[in-house]
Amino acid sequence: MTGMSEKVEQDGTTALPGRIIRVFLIIYLALWFLSLIGLVFAYFIYYSEAFTHWLDVNSGTRSAFGPYAPLIHLGRSTLLAVIGFIFLSYIFTEQTAAFIKTTRNFPKIISHPFRLRNARTLLVFMIVAAVLIAAAILQYHHHFISGPEILANNWIAYAGEFGYQTPEVDDYLYREFYYIPYNWGFIHDYIFVIFFVPVFLLPLYSALNDIRVLRSIKTPIVNAYKLTDDFRMKKLIDDFEQFKYTFINKIGKYASYFFCFILIICYENWVGVKILSQRGRWLLFMGIILLLIGLISIIAAFISYERIFRNVSDTIWNYNRENDQFEEKHCAVRVLRAVFRRNVIASAAIVLFSIFSPFIDLG
Repeated sequence: MTGMSEKVEQDGTTALPGRIIRVFLIIYLALWFLSLIGLVFAYFIYYSEAFTHWLDVNSGTRSAFGPYAPLIHLGRSTLLAVIGFIFLSYIFTEQTAAFIKTTRNFPKIISHPFRLRNARTLLVFMIVAAVLIAAAILQYHHHFISGPEILANNWIAYAGEFGYQTPEVDDYLYREFYYIPYNWGFIHDYIFVIFFVPVFLLPLYSALNDIRVLRSIKTPIVNAYKLTDDFRMKKLIDDFEQFKYTFINKIGKYASYFFCFILIICYENWVGVKILSQRGRWLLFMGIILLLIGLISIIAAFISYERIFRNVSDTIWNYNRENDQFEEKHCAVRVLRAVFRRNVIASAAIVLFSIFSPFIDLG
């Protein structure tokens, strides 16, 4: 044991101890509060017409969303923080428990880096570290160098026609007007990246682990495709039912991921995209592409299930020409129905997607 006693629920998921969840809650609240401080300093303490109303210059018209930019930014980071906390503490808990165990055993992992399991763990840590370091470098360059310069150039060139003040390079207000608010925005934007990492990596890491588990269960099924007696046929059906039960339990948590994905899309479509520059829209698009990887994993899992189901059904047909009952009981439609019946969030995600998908336009 690692000192953290996990409880296993009836559906096979791991329940984290309350003290671990409280630690996550404190961390998320602290990061969210720091993000709020960054926004307060950027938009209020060091208020600047250029930083607050840059949308007017960017779009060529007075934007109705410019004054509400700090609230929209805060809403986006709050949504992602809540989703990340729920993923860590209640949905992808098996992966969270494995991460905690890994951090506690990290000295041992470092001492034997060439063992296969240790090498995989180090690779994951290196990827996360590389993402955070790269994000820090890019965000620093944007908020301290390129961003303020682009803002100043565009503002000086075009803001006069809207009646705004336009300090020039030699003006003593130049730095306070263009640079300092942008500098403070770094805090919020980098913490937003931190919030994004678990929302992206946890479902992906979970999907890879679940594929490995399902493959291990699938192996005896595949090996039994050529049947010679009733006992082996019953064993094949029993193995497939175990595979189906595990599949339903595993796939259910991704319904929550799908629901959260739709929430993020809807929020960005309604208000989030209204305050983004072309660079911001590009980053948003890339983030959505990354989140789509989790949905692709769900589709791939159902394709794999359907393939195994079809092979088993064909095997039963070739053996005794009686596979109607098996097909009726284990078809993919039945599996989907079982997922929706056992997971209210799955049904909510489909309803939300059906209602709002015609209105989604992130272009």
